[in-house]
Amino acid sequence: MKILFATYKTVPFVLMVLLNESTATYMVHFDLCIKNTTGRCTEINVESPPYLPNNVPIVFLIHGWTSDGSASWYDSTIDALWQTNDQYHFIKVDWSIRSKTIYITAQSAVDEAGIIIANFIVKLNNTYSVPFENILEIGFSLGAQVAGFAGKEVQKLTEKKISRIVALDPAGPLFDGRPKEEMLNPNDAENVVVIHTNGGFAGYVDDAGTIDIFPNGGSSQPGCTVALLRNILKLSETIGCSHSRSYKLFVEALLHPDKFQAKKCYNWIVYLISEDLCEDETVTLGDLTTTATGKYYLKTEDEPPYY
Repeated sequence: MKILFATYKTVPFVLMVLLNESTATYMVHFDLCIKNTTGRCTEINVESPPYLPNNVPIVFLIHGWTSDGSASWYDSTIDALWQTNDQYHFIKVDWSIRSKTIYITAQSAVDEAGIIIANFIVKLNNTYSVPFENILEIGFSLGAQVAGFAGKEVQKLTEKKISRIVALDPAGPLFDGRPKEEMLNPNDAENVVVIHTNGGFAGYVDDAGTIDIFPNGGSSQPGCTVALLRNILKLSETIGCSHSRSYKLFVEALLHPDKFQAKKCYNWIVYLISEDLCEDETVTLGDLTTTATGKYYLKTEDEPPYY
């Protein structure tokens, strides 16, 4: 039995986690997706995980609050990445037993879910010599926070970092104001790419990665604010619009990398005044190899494909 004590500024709690195979089976489920296989995706038995080659990229997809392993963005992300490299192996994470609860309960379980994912990653390394540099985590909202905790735990267990985390508008409520070590932060992987689309509302407002990309300033997205002005009662729908735009933009950027070039700049205001006031460095929104650091900005359109 491992006892985790954590005191956050927002929510003090004591979290007890039984880190064994039955806990992982109970709380987190994993589906493996390999291209050109019958059934596309099959559930993994964590007690005896299937063989995974040690020379292909393995991507963990981690959903957010109220969602589960059938999240729509899972399949769109898989299809987009397979267009770039059909050797990708995907692991769909389902932690819906905790994510489909009230928000305060779900957010208090992100470290528990992350620890279970980390133990599975380490098991793959120990069993099949899957190198940590082949591991990529892509998480949306609370799932991005889960990804951060998984990265922390891998380091704790092995003193090594996974290769990359892509955090799609990481959850902000009850995370804003926390110490960096108690949330997603730049040290959770060799590269932590954060795409902000609803900062200050459903998303985290400040820097959280080695590189932070702010489409349209990172707070509200084109087309979403107009919907709010038409009907103030649709506030939650409007926030969801900007929040979910993170994974929609990411998928389009994977498919059309030349259309989503972000520019390094001091802030959004300077970028709006003139891009000439910004630095010369650019990065593609969906670049999964970049080692660039700092803040990057770009403009997008209000409807798919957003360019």
